[in-house]
Amino acid sequence: MGQDKKQLTKLLQFVKDLYDDPDNKEFAAGIQSLIEGSSKSAPFDTEKIDEIYELCLEKNAREQAKGLYEGFPFPTIIDALVEDYVIMERFRRKGDFNNFGAHLFLQIENICNVICVDEQYKEIYTRILNASLSAYVANNGDIANRYVDPKNTTVNRLLFGDYDKIDKVEKKDLPPSKLGMYDKVKCSLYFAGFGSKLRYSGYGEWIYNTSLIYDIYVIRCQADHRGGELTESQEKRLATIFPQKNRYYALFFSELIYFVNKIIEGSVFKRELVKYASRFRERIEECTVTSVLASSMFAKNGDGEVYEIPSFTFKKAGPIKAGQTIKVFFNCQGKIEKIEE
Repeated sequence: MGQDKKQLTKLLQFVKDLYDDPDNKEFAAGIQSLIEGSSKSAPFDTEKIDEIYELCLEKNAREQAKGLYEGFPFPTIIDALVEDYVIMERFRRKGDFNNFGAHLFLQIENICNVICVDEQYKEIYTRILNASLSAYVANNGDIANRYVDPKNTTVNRLLFGDYDKIDKVEKKDLPPSKLGMYDKVKCSLYFAGFGSKLRYSGYGEWIYNTSLIYDIYVIRCQADHRGGELTESQEKRLATIFPQKNRYYALFFSELIYFVNKIIEGSVFKRELVKYASRFRERIEECTVTSVLASSMFAKNGDGEVYEIPSFTFKKAGPIKAGQTIKVFFNCQGKIEKIEE
């Protein structure tokens, strides 16, 4: 009994501190209504204490959500994201795994939907989707070496693999807003999160996180049936997840943190990415040769960006020396087709 009294005293002091804080008017009003309702009916009981405790927890969850979404690049949806976070946490406390997963995925879904209608990201998506993953080499190491996996020769292949059609229409011919939800997730993570700079060393990170988001997506489908009937592979994922629900609470929550942080961090590359995407068109650039090696040649354009030109391309143009001005011809995939003096 003494221990219970100590815990109750701590709780009441905590509530009093929150109640007295002028920034917590909404919380104070909720406490006041509970106390007034209790005084008019029955003695203050444990149910009222539980309700006050729940108010405290929701206030903390709201503060955590605001911290998570601080600096988020799409401010118009932050309020909705915070609300879904609070509801997600409420279901976690109740042990309702399905609704926890569904409201966690609602945050990811909301983020992806706004990315997929963003005009700049739509332009980036349209231009880069069919590009080679190793199409461009620049003097900036962060941009160079976009190669990922021999099987994924294009961005389109990386994102969609063998499932590259919707009702016989190729996904690459659709705007991102018309893709299925899981495809939107992968596109958002690749273009907005990774800044279209996924390296070979990051391929494991890509597979791990897109797979875990797929598991959350399956839980969302299970919870509200918006994805239609579950496929056989989705049923198998559920059979793996549910016996380990306690573990997946933590995995799913950590994935939300990862995804949000990735979008925030990736947003700083947006301007650079728009510029990079503009190269995926037929064009001619005047460049200055900086060095000529046996296997390749390097040439710099007027913006100071450096292109690597393989020997089988520049040898066709005849003898070329460092310091010489040349014309570099690019195709719509960003690849160098030929050079001319």
